[in-house]
Order: sequence, then C-alpha cells, then structure tokens
Amino acid sequence: ANLGRLLVDIRRPDQALAPLELAVRLRPDWPAVRGTLGNALAALGRIAEARSCLEAAAAQAADDPDILSNLGTVLQEQGAIEAALARYRRALALDPEHADAHYNFATALAAIGRPTEAEASFERALALDPDNTVAHSALIFVLDADPASTPARRSAERRAWAERFAQPLAAAIAPHANARDPERRLRIGYVAASFHRHSAAFLYGPVIRNHDKERFETVCYSASQFEDRITAELRAAAGQWREAYRLDDAELAAQIRADGIDILVDLSGHDAGNRLLTFARKPAPVQISAWGYVSGTGLAAMDYLLIDRWFIPAAARADYAERLIDLPSAFCYQPPPDAPEVAARPSDGPPVLGSLNRLAKVSDQALELWSRVLARLPEARLFLKDKTLGEAADRDALAERLRTFGIDPARAILRGGSSQRDHLAAYGEIDFALDPVPQGGGVTTLEGLWMGVPVVTQAVENLTGRASTAILSALGLTDWIADSAEAYVELAVAKCRDRAALTDLRTRLRPLLAGSVIGDAGAYTRAVEATYRDLWRRWCAGGKT
Repeated sequence: ANLGRLLVDIRRPDQALAPLELAVRLRPDWPAVRGTLGNALAALGRIAEARSCLEAAAAQAADDPDILSNLGTVLQEQGAIEAALARYRRALALDPEHADAHYNFATALAAIGRPTEAEASFERALALDPDNTVAHSALIFVLDADPASTPARRSAERRAWAERFAQPLAAAIAPHANARDPERRLRIGYVAASFHRHSAAFLYGPVIRNHDKERFETVCYSASQFEDRITAELRAAAGQWREAYRLDDAELAAQIRADGIDILVDLSGHDAGNRLLTFARKPAPVQISAWGYVSGTGLAAMDYLLIDRWFIPAAARADYAERLIDLPSAFCYQPPPDAPEVAARPSDGPPVLGSLNRLAKVSDQALELWSRVLARLPEARLFLKDKTLGEAADRDALAERLRTFGIDPARAILRGGSSQRDHLAAYGEIDFALDPVPQGGGVTTLEGLWMGVPVVTQAVENLTGRASTAILSALGLTDWIADSAEAYVELAVAKCRDRAALTDLRTRLRPLLAGSVIGDAGAYTRAVEATYRDLWRRWCAGGKT
C-alpha cells in the first residue's frame, strides 16, 4: 500500500496499480488504500473504474473527507455535477478547512456557470493553502468568465500570481547558448496539457501538423497523461514527443534546455495542467503564448502573445505583460475527417436557437439576455448541450435555473455529452447559435460555422468574449455582431424572422470558412512560421524579445 501511494505521489499511476490492487485483495476492508487505487485509476483516465472504486471506499468510510472529495472529482469528470457537489459539501461539512475540497467545489461551480461562487471557494482554498499555484491559476481562469469581474481585478490577480510564484525564479535564469543564426532550421517546442480531444487542440493542431519540416523541427511536451486519437495524430506529426507529465517544472525546464529549443510555445495559459512555472524559468530564448489561452499569462518571461487585430482592442493592449503579435487570424480550424454533411433545417417548424458551448460559459448574464430574445420569439425553442447535462439531476438543476430567468423549461432542449461526430451532427437541430456572454465561443463557433450554423454575438469588452467577433470579422460576417445587449436582442429577433436568408446562408458557410485564412491550414501555418522567423531574427540581432 505504501509503495502504491508513493508511486501515485510521484506521478507513476500506471506503476502504482499492481501494488494497490494487491493491497486491496489482501485488505478489502481498508478504505484508504481502495481510495488511493481509485485515484490512480482516475489519473490514468479510467474514470468509470475509478468511480466504482471510490464509491466502494466511501461506502466503507462515509465520513472520510479525502475519499468524498476524490469521489466528487470522478463524478465531475463524468459530468455528474450535482452528485459531485453533494460529495464536496459533505467533505466540507466534515472538514471546513479541507483546501482540496474547497478547490474541487469551486471547479464544479465554475463548470455549471456559477463563477462568482466559484471565486469565493477558490479564494478559500488559497487562504488555506497560499502556495497552491494550481488553485491560483484556476481563480484567474474563472475571473475571465465572471460578468462581475473587472479588467483591473483580472490584471491584479495575474500580477499577484506572478509576484508570488514566477518572480522568485527570475534571478536563476541563465543565458541561452542557442546559435544566433537567423536563417537556420529552428527547433520549436510546444507545451500543453491538451494534446487530446480538447477545444484548444483544434486550434493549434493544424499548425503542428502542417509545419515545414525542412525549416522547423517540432518537439511536443505533453503535460497530460490522457491520450486519444488526437494525441496519436499530434505525436505522429511532431518531430519528437516528450512525456512531460511526470516531470516537475524545474525538470521540464532542464529538459527543454537540453533539447536546445529556440522558440517555446505555451498552449495552456492559466488553464488546468499548465506549466507556466516552467516558462518562468525561461528555458528557451524566445517564449510565446498562443491559441490555447488569449487572456494573457501575466508572466514577464513570456515574450509574446499571438493574437489578431480584432480580438484585442487597442485600448486593452497596454494591460498585457506580453508583447502582442497579430496573425491573420487568432484561429485556424480543420474539421475532423468524419464531420457530417450540413443538414437542412425545416422551414415550417418552430425556430430553434442554441448554444453548444460548455455550460461554464452560460452565465446568468447570458441567460438574462437569452430570456429577452425568447420573450420576443414566443414560438422559438432553446437548445443547450454539454457533457454536464448527461444526468437527470443536472438537467433538473439547469431547468430550475432557466425558470428563475423566466424561461419555461418546456421550451428548452437539453442534451448531454456525445461523440465528436454526434456533437457536430447536433448543429443540424438548430437554426442559429446564441453566443454566451461575457465569455463566448471559440472552437464552438467554428464548429457551428462548419456545420452551416451562424452565431449572434456581442462585441463585449471582456477579451474572452471576443472570439466570435474575431472569427466573424475575419470571415466578413459582421452583420452577425451586435455592439450592445439591446442590439444583440434585436439582431437575434431579426435573424430568426428571416428564415429564407438563414436557409441560404446555411449552404454557404462551410465553403466560406474552408476558403478563408482560418480554414486554410497550410497558408495559416506559413504565416505562423514567418512570425516565428521574424521573432527569432530579432533575438539573433540582440534585440529584446
């Protein structure tokens, strides 16, 4: 049992299984070791087995807050948010100072669009464990989704994170020995916890797959143990693949220096599993944040952020620690090869407006806005789909939330998670999408456009809410962008009432996207490579990055 616990602690869950399974066979009445086995299974992505194991442990030790909190995490991973919340509440009732339970409780609240409550729980977790950089990054991440947060608050939290965790590492940054040859083949390192079916992977994946291998060598550093078809495709496309999950930040930085990386690209920002404290050690001479996270890291060692001219207004650019570099678009999108064909919508049925974004983005502000749209369109229905809606208790909780905003749940179509192909096929059930506020869709918007479904969006000040604005602007679809909440409602009503125009646009969106810079992965990658080369030349010339 002790060996198994040690192996889990040092990120060797695969090696921990055998000793833990043996310990459970020898001592089936020992809930702690059964719980540790559940944790190891969860770390390997074997969530159903982990749930079974942790439920058995909880049945043996109903008052163990560690087991209850860990059970909550696997329930949450399966999309059973209400069940997870119940376990977290029980754990906190048993131990009000359980920092991990406060953190887990916060992540569940954030997942169902309750960011303000999530912030309070993240702050409580940090008060109990001030050195928890994971919780602090999660707080920064959820602030971007909170309508009540201000730019000043978001910037202040990034500065606080950097001062506590990153700045103490700056003094140890050593000079870089990379050859200052401006035209040589470059080694590009990509660091992510999302080299699998993750929204960010659909944005940077086309670049990794389409690099000019004669001029650029790629090394991917995977900070996650999860693997799927996307992982296999990216591994095959990369020049080299490093399993970074088992390395701490200092070890990963040392590996990157040993690999002679010239340009290191962060693809996670403050998202879960990030390795920003590797970047804080400046293992590469040029460091860039791109695609996975556009709100800025706050990290002085992060030289650049790749973005586009529509995403971040000029007035907001001074707030960034990074220097902003505009690409032709902040996005590149390649649909999966098995994406279904665009489905026609019936012209005589009730209009269906929808959002296939994560429920985390469906804020109270979004529901209030959508309720105003639906009040003007009494015949319309609202379609919402997310993996957190797979269980009846979670659908009931959302139905009650809809009711508080004056939306009759009978008008709502609620769907849970599905395969990627079925997820794309679900766009065939809606006429057009309603972008959430203040945090809107990115990949979700691109998926909808590929499936012939446009989106009504508001050009909000919150940068994480401007993705759809940037995408629609790049495609010349600015007539789908509203400049205020009132204009959003009027625009949605007008678009809904012109069914003939919707039918026509549905047939044109896929070729429009495919023929744009967003849909041309080869041309987009050449633009990225030209940017890399320019930034490399600056460093070679001795200029500041």
